[in-house]
Amino acid sequence: MEQQFKCPSSANPTPIENLVRLTLEKHNIQACQNTIFFTPSEIQNKSANLPNRKAPGPDGITNSALKHCGNNKVTIQLTHIYNGCIRNSYFPKSWKNAIMIMIPKPGKNVKLPVNHRPISLLNTMAKVFESLLLDKLKIHTKTRPEQFGFRSNHGTTSQLVKVISDITNNYNRREKTVVALFDIEKAFDKVWHDGHIYKLIKSKIPYQLTNIIKSFLSNRTFQIRIGDKMSTPRKINAASKTALFADDTLVYAFSRTNFYTAKYLQQQIDLMLTWFDDWKVTINSQKTTVIMFSRRSTQDTPRVSIQNHNINWAHSIKYLGIHIDKGLIFARQTRNATQKAKTAAHLLYPVINSKSPINLNARLEIYKTYIRPILAYAAPAWTTNLSNTSWKSLERVQSSILRTITGSEWYVSNQKPSEILLIFQRYKILSKKHLKN
Repeated sequence: MEQQFKCPSSANPTPIENLVRLTLEKHNIQACQNTIFFTPSEIQNKSANLPNRKAPGPDGITNSALKHCGNNKVTIQLTHIYNGCIRNSYFPKSWKNAIMIMIPKPGKNVKLPVNHRPISLLNTMAKVFESLLLDKLKIHTKTRPEQFGFRSNHGTTSQLVKVISDITNNYNRREKTVVALFDIEKAFDKVWHDGHIYKLIKSKIPYQLTNIIKSFLSNRTFQIRIGDKMSTPRKINAASKTALFADDTLVYAFSRTNFYTAKYLQQQIDLMLTWFDDWKVTINSQKTTVIMFSRRSTQDTPRVSIQNHNINWAHSIKYLGIHIDKGLIFARQTRNATQKAKTAAHLLYPVINSKSPINLNARLEIYKTYIRPILAYAAPAWTTNLSNTSWKSLERVQSSILRTITGSEWYVSNQKPSEILLIFQRYKILSKKHLKN
């Protein structure tokens, strides 16, 4: 498990590594003025907005406990602690230990550590401090136009709308679009710490923020908890919470012909691979997907190569939870959404069926909260090109579930007893809402 948090290393320092080392050495001897501090009201607001249902970290203090201690004395003491940390460029050692809960990946060999997703449990006071630091950091940073993850009012739907709209517009103009979806190994776990600090320095982030982030990243540890057993602490050599969309990194190019479209993408990939190599980002070429959106066959089109590995042309890709097929009709996505909705309805059957002791309004709320969002996920991005067959499939699934909930006969319109909008109407509302945002 410890290997999961180690960034790739090279035998001989590269020019980039030497530049990073020299920059950090120079930064360490610079004077630092105390210009950043936190107020009691900032800390009180952060504590009040903590989610209730979160497991505690190593200290056992829950979010709810800290929220209920939001009186003046506790807030003032936390203010002194946080400002003292900033003033001394010191992130407390006890806050840098994480308890890891291992979630096995479906269908994988659970005996191998790489087939588990680690969930970190951190101390509540540390999480509040991190959130306060992030607010200060946002003041001095600019987001890239292609970045949709970790931005206010931006999410997977916005990213999907942009990408799919570009591909669709090119397709309608009879231009070809080729897309490469990179699989970045352990995008959250293997960030190069020194390289990360170097970028903060070059971005002219205030010294206090850079120094406290450097302290935050250094000497971090983790322990694995399985049941009531705890492992010994192990060092984390790389970890970070910043990424565009973690391991969902997509690049695409377009042109009038399949040949030149693939050629332009290959040029872009080669440039990216150089950057990845410089900054110790590892690409899994075996899991990287390439697809051509073209009305013509890709049989005679040269394949794209990544790290001397030729990638076969795919018929569809799964990007941010949405299946995008090369014909842009989203038949596979429709099947996937309907199947997931059926599964959710089956699991919830004991509480949503018409004979359940729960009243009708409550059963309908369960549907709107837990099942309908499955059918409607990222709807503005993929529903504009659906065929009549796909629409009927979506409506049929909703109708079946609503009949289970209301106990209506097959000949009764499910909209009458439930007053639930048709899927088509629901998607129109979501699309209009997305455009307004």
